[in-house]
Amino acid sequence: MVKHLKEIATSTVTGFSVFAHVTHATAEVSATIRQMEQIFGQALISASNSLSPMLNIAKLAFSLSLNHPITGIAKQKGSGSYDKATGTFYAVAAIQYADWTSTAWADRVSAYADAMSRGALAIHKTRISEEERAIILKLIGRASAIATDNCPEIIWPVRPIFLMFEGLSATPCQISYSGTAGMIKSGSRRIVMVPPEQAKNYSKQMCNPQTEPTGFKFYRKTANGLEYREAWSDGDNIVQHQGQCGSQGEHSTERVIGDEAQQVMLNLWRKDTKSAGFKTLPMSRHRTLVVSSRVDGFGSTDDLNRRHALEDFLNNELGWLGLGHCDGGSTGSGSMEAFCLVVDASLAIDCLSSILSSSKFNDFSVSLFK
Repeated sequence: MVKHLKEIATSTVTGFSVFAHVTHATAEVSATIRQMEQIFGQALISASNSLSPMLNIAKLAFSLSLNHPITGIAKQKGSGSYDKATGTFYAVAAIQYADWTSTAWADRVSAYADAMSRGALAIHKTRISEEERAIILKLIGRASAIATDNCPEIIWPVRPIFLMFEGLSATPCQISYSGTAGMIKSGSRRIVMVPPEQAKNYSKQMCNPQTEPTGFKFYRKTANGLEYREAWSDGDNIVQHQGQCGSQGEHSTERVIGDEAQQVMLNLWRKDTKSAGFKTLPMSRHRTLVVSSRVDGFGSTDDLNRRHALEDFLNNELGWLGLGHCDGGSTGSGSMEAFCLVVDASLAIDCLSSILSSSKFNDFSVSLFK
């Protein structure tokens, strides 16, 4: 019924339908899946209202799976196939079991959305443009935010599974995903209950380690000075930040679920940013500033803690001004200092001097490192 509602809603508005359904799962997660499909399905309807038709796909069906790790069925990447008769692309992906077992609703929603994002990345390039793929990823992010806000009063738990062992064997002779009713305990046979949080200990197949999405920071020289444009990953969001160096500029946040999906979006923005004339600024073009203050001798523990706080403060301020970052510091011989790598030394000195004077670090001065 949920799947039907999603098709009708999206077809009526745009002539393009998107729906998601878990087609393969082990029994211990069945109740949790039904709960998620109902809530995320309604969220997908709400998020799809402004969706435009895709050029080469009439329907996009996310076919998800959620299997206990002990089955050995674990795929990190998505896959897909196209049904020409119905114009439907089936995007297939597995939900990460460890994330699903969380009792936090937001974690479970993210696991569901992450699988959909990996499915979206598997849509064939002959069927979808990169711009259309980005639209789908944003749609999933919006639906995820809506579903997260609609947390049910009772979050159905993932049930334990049961393993039967013969004697001292370490390999189970029987596995049950729905209780012990069908397990006959006799002789040397023993039954072991495996709670959801221990599922990973029984995995037959390890997933490939994921790497964090890689952001970027580019600059463009104009008649008014240097401009910056950057983007990075922040949890389930990616952030875009741009402006004139020396100003905080403006930033926007886009909810995109999953490391792979975030990297796709970042790569797309990187390409657009380069097309607009922005480029990396080599380290040889950066200058080093020293932010320093006097201390007694080699300083105390409190002085060291204060220097670390100063480094964090400078890193944050320089980052939001598009001027650079703090590159560490040192203490000793009667002084304490932090070193900053900046793209415009004169502008950075003026900005930092003003910021420091009205902060708890107003005893520090800024100068060009020689």
